[in-house]
Amino acid sequence: MPAARNGVSELHGLYSKLRTVQNQLQSAPRQMQARQQITAGKQAEIDATKEKIKKLKLSADQSNLQVKTNEAKVLGLKVKLNQAVSNREFDALRSQVEADEMANSVLEDEILAAYEKLDRMKEELTQFETELVALKAAETKLAQELAAAEAGLKAKAAEYQRFIKEAETVIPGEIELAYRRMVQQQGPDAFAAVEGNQCQNCFVTLPPQTLVELKSGKIMFCKSCSKLMHLAPREDRD
Repeated sequence: MPAARNGVSELHGLYSKLRTVQNQLQSAPRQMQARQQITAGKQAEIDATKEKIKKLKLSADQSNLQVKTNEAKVLGLKVKLNQAVSNREFDALRSQVEADEMANSVLEDEILAAYEKLDRMKEELTQFETELVALKAAETKLAQELAAAEAGLKAKAAEYQRFIKEAETVIPGEIELAYRRMVQQQGPDAFAAVEGNQCQNCFVTLPPQTLVELKSGKIMFCKSCSKLMHLAPREDRD
């Protein structure tokens, strides 16, 4: 069995394995970025919740101050009410007292609702902060796992590149330039297996003479799709 016949098939397999390893190396930063975005999203959620709590507490404090101001005003009106010299003045003062007391009642209900909401938001904030701790731990763990895997993947990529260099000795000098240009641009996609009498990239039926030449070990490009052809494993028999 001619060495070239197996050599092109071997190159195809090696370039495929190399691409897989390179894809894994390239995916590591994306994985890390995705994890960091999740952590950042939770931090943003915490910051937004803290800001909401701050604003709601400020609003509740302002309402409390308004209640105290109204209470002082009502006390003053009640003093005037006791000192009223006419029914008209008494009725006007009493109406004002009732209106201010009603306003205070509404404010107190709003303040109570605000504090209940504050309690819920604080509980939510605590939960978010617990989740952030877990997310940061997961981020650290992933960074460690990726760093540990990176060295092994780089070593494997270097090994495949060495194997490729050894296997490339089957490439004839007259097509070497075209071959290197194709594999540099396309990697494993520069190759096409041949099954039966068809190129498995473009599915064009190959002439009988081309099949004979392939089986004899000649290295050839497909005239239809320009891929470097090799016999599929089950076709690669003497």
